[in-house]
Amino acid sequence: MSPINPAQLQKKLEQKALEEKKNREEAAANILTIHKMLEEAKKLGIEVKPFEDGLKEVQKHMRERLFGDAARKSAEVIKEIKEGVKTISDEKVSLLESLVEKEEKAGIGAGELKDILDKVRKYIDNNDYFIAIKMAEEGIESGKKRAASFANSVIEETEKLISALKDVANTAEAEKLLEEAKEKLKSEDVVEVITLCEKARETLKDVAEAAIERLSTEAELDITILERMGENVKPYEDRLKKAKKMPGSEAISDILEIGRVVKEAVRVTLTAGIEEIASEAEEIKEMGGDY
Repeated sequence: MSPINPAQLQKKLEQKALEEKKNREEAAANILTIHKMLEEAKKLGIEVKPFEDGLKEVQKHMRERLFGDAARKSAEVIKEIKEGVKTISDEKVSLLESLVEKEEKAGIGAGELKDILDKVRKYIDNNDYFIAIKMAEEGIESGKKRAASFANSVIEETEKLISALKDVANTAEAEKLLEEAKEKLKSEDVVEVITLCEKARETLKDVAEAAIERLSTEAELDITILERMGENVKPYEDRLKKAKKMPGSEAISDILEIGRVVKEAVRVTLTAGIEEIASEAEEIKEMGGDY
């Protein structure tokens, strides 16, 4: 056995010390990175227990001064966290893509959501997964709210049409479709909500057109009667003309209101005329004549 060269031994010890120092510093830096990543993950509601268990193992190696093991394990934990959040960010992208598709099918206009989707993809490409997830979640939330608001407005418009026609037509089928649409809204199926409401309105289309025509004719007849009584009917004619150009439910409601107002005007005018005639007759009788 050859004697140990003191110079070589010294060199090996120095190399080992340098390697341990490098591993210790690397592990320490990785531990800080892991803490930051776990903090970000918690803010986003990501499950971090598996990663925390890995961190505990790293810290154990550090206490035991197994710096090489600590450096290797800490690098593994960082990789696992990155892979985990990348998977989540990819899932968020899929949700955003699905929401964009639904909004486009529903005719809502998904321009804003598309812009967010593009930004999220860029952050993922740059490995900025936490920013990508946060932005994606905000986009998904705002997109869902916008879609729900749009769906609610469609439901409200359908309800108005049904309500306007309920007393003048059979609206049972439309009401059934509307209830189905409301159920779909609970599951955020905006496309189906709009489809069902469109079907409901379609069942009422002919009925609504017929109702508008009939109610307009009745109103026009009462306006003619009022005109022959010597009343100024231009305000009623203008309002009726404007009402005919309105959307279905608004047109029906307004025409019904015009008809009511005109009928009341006819009644008041007739009553006033009858009272005037009765008064004249009474005066003639008092004068001893015949009416």
